[in-house]
Amino acid sequence: LAAEAYRYDATGDPRALLGVERALRGFDILLSVAQPGSGLLSRAAIPLSSPHSLRFSQTSSHYFVGSYNGQAWGAMGNISRDQYVGMMLGLGQTYLRVPSVRTTVKGLVNRTLEYLTQNAWCAYQPNGVDISVSFLEEPAMVLAFLEIGAMVDNGRWGALHLQHGAFQHQGTVSLI
Repeated sequence: LAAEAYRYDATGDPRALLGVERALRGFDILLSVAQPGSGLLSRAAIPLSSPHSLRFSQTSSHYFVGSYNGQAWGAMGNISRDQYVGMMLGLGQTYLRVPSVRTTVKGLVNRTLEYLTQNAWCAYQPNGVDISVSFLEEPAMVLAFLEIGAMVDNGRWGALHLQHGAFQHQGTVSLI
């Protein structure tokens, strides 16, 4: 996503814009399939109607079936910090470089941050019980995510971003 946003910003190539839009649709799917509307990111997803879905289902012990727009999808849980970081980097750079998709980016960032803040900066497995990854021991990542949030929706995330920034500068961290 970030690469396509950079390419679009540098060249205005309409193919880069199509790449941005395609990646944003992909993130929408990955943020929806595990728990629709929740903002929990899945590792990967494929429609069950795909001829590759059976092979996909056999690749991970974290496979589950979810849905997106009323269609059944096979997906993988067990998300990592790196996947959230990569997504947020791409969303932040896209917001800066591709003004025509800012509303979409804002929605994806808000869903992600709402999920993480509501779950004490932890991402759960799709079962909603087991933690897949926690950001509690990574306050710099929390601050970076909130900085992106404040950039795309300052009214929603600006105060929390400032609060976390102040705690970081005082040498203590609060992730409440």
